[in-house]
Amino acid sequence: MEKKTLPQELEAVLTEQAVRERPIRLMFQDEARFGRMARIQRCWAPAPLGPVVFNGYEREFTYVYGSVSPLYGELDWSLSDKMNTVQMAAFLSQVSQAHPQEKLKKRTALLEKLREIFRRNESQPVGRVIERINPILQGWVNYFRVGHSGRCLAMIRDWVEKKIRRHLMRARKCKGFGWKRWSREWLHNVLGLFNGYRTRYYEPQRKVAPAR
Repeated sequence: MEKKTLPQELEAVLTEQAVRERPIRLMFQDEARFGRMARIQRCWAPAPLGPVVFNGYEREFTYVYGSVSPLYGELDWSLSDKMNTVQMAAFLSQVSQAHPQEKLKKRTALLEKLREIFRRNESQPVGRVIERINPILQGWVNYFRVGHSGRCLAMIRDWVEKKIRRHLMRARKCKGFGWKRWSREWLHNVLGLFNGYRTRYYEPQRKVAPAR
């Protein structure tokens, strides 16, 4: 089989359905382990000496996570005493926090896209509007929900809910947002508006002293 080039692999992965018009930041990530493995072995001693030494292994390791952006020349790295999915998620959260301006730009682009959908569907039933915005919200939130994104996600949720309320009131030729008329639970449970804004936090595991 002919080896694929990077552009071909990106074209296969970054399909229109997977990207959903979201900005893409290309970064290369890897992890490595550094440390030592000490083992006590047999040694010579003059007669009649016969020292007794307990045989065993000593293992000490440090794990390094790193990612680099070839386009911007930026490096992100982290040290850890473990290498697992929890630590990897924590590192991805660190990378996301290291580029807050990028997140703000993408949030602005998201609001502009949603605003255009609401504008084009002013005369459509609210159910059809929700069907169009839910996949966009789910894809965007899944991309940014890891880490300290609570305020950003709360702002998106409140903004979308106000737009849906205004759409409902406009359909009834009324002013306002219907705060007393419809609860937040009704918008999500009855209308089916996306509500998966919960942020995922990962705490590093505590170090455990090796058994002696």
